[in-house]
Order: sequence, then structure tokens, then C-alpha cells
Amino acid sequence: MERSELVKILIYIKGAYGKQAEYPTYNEKEDGNTEDVWLDIIGHATYEDAMGAVRVLMQEGGDFPPKAPQIANKILENSETDTMTAEDAWETALYMCKHRHNYNQRSQKGIKESDRFRNKDEWAMQDEPEAFKKAVRSMGGLSAVTDEAYTNSFARKNFMNTFNSFKETIKEREIKQVAGVPGATQIGTESTEQIEQGLKMIGKK
Repeated sequence: MERSELVKILIYIKGAYGKQAEYPTYNEKEDGNTEDVWLDIIGHATYEDAMGAVRVLMQEGGDFPPKAPQIANKILENSETDTMTAEDAWETALYMCKHRHNYNQRSQKGIKESDRFRNKDEWAMQDEPEAFKKAVRSMGGLSAVTDEAYTNSFARKNFMNTFNSFKETIKEREIKQVAGVPGATQIGTESTEQIEQGLKMIGKK
């Protein structure tokens, strides 16, 4: 990602969150430092992937501006969804079920004892792609895999179809988020009026 593209993302965040956003301060040195840090964390990503991740985080209900590490994690999560196949997802679910006791023994500081049982699946799946989590939840959780009914070919096919369906839905959502900014044409080719005005205000255009 180019510095100029990163600035567009930071201005977009500023437009959404106002004074809560850390950029711009209109102090050239401070803003330059902010740009350097963000480039170090998410500069490896494309503009489209980073902007798509920002919109996902906004739509997930964030009351505060997304930070660079959050955006980096979301970009990684989206890329993992792209690379995980349905077969991979099924094998991962079976493996996690067989080793479920290991996940359950992880430290869960801050979670009340009464809440731990229903949080075990989420704890085990916390680093997995979104499509995988949704597919597992749809079949009744990891514990359902232990049921003999879920070890047959029908269950396998049903799970894999469900995973692929969620994966496709997530992909379509990301495409719409990249292209569907209110008042914009195509992000990545033409900037929104909001971004253009922000760039002029900080002397970047």
C-alpha cells in the first residue's frame, strides 16, 4: 500500500468517527509518525483489502475508531477464509473436537465459571476464519461432531456445503464493502468527496 492510499483510509476513519480519530492532528511531525506506524502494521496489504477490513470493523459495531492492529487481524482473517477449503474446514473441526479437552484447559481469565462451558467452542475457534466459525455453529458446535451422526458422509457433505455457502456470502459482502461507499464511485480508482475534502484540509492534495 502506498502512503497516499493509507492517508485516504485514515481520512475515511476521521470522517466516520470525528474527534475520536487520532489522525489528522494537523501537526506534520505527529501525523507523519502516525502514518509510519500504520504503514509498518498494515502497509503490506492492498488498499482494497485494508479499506474492506475497516468497513467490516465499522459494521461490526465498533464505538471507537479501528486501530491498525485490529485492521491487520481482520485482513488476516479474511485471507485465511480465502485459503481454507471445505475439506480443510471439516478436518479442522474433527481435529478440534478430538482435542477439545486441550482447548478447554486454556486459561480463560475474566470469564465467569458459569459462562465457561458455553464459551468453550468460541475459545477454541477464536483464531479460525469467520466462515469456519459460522459453519460449526450451524451444526450445533464442536461437541456435535462427537455424535456418531456427524461422522457419516452426509454430515460431512452438509458441513462442507454450509462452509462454502458462508465463505461465498462473506466474499460477496467484502466486494460490496469495497465498492459500495455512499457517495463514491469505485474505491481505489476515484475517492469519495469526503476523502477528497479531508486530503485538502491536511495539505495532502
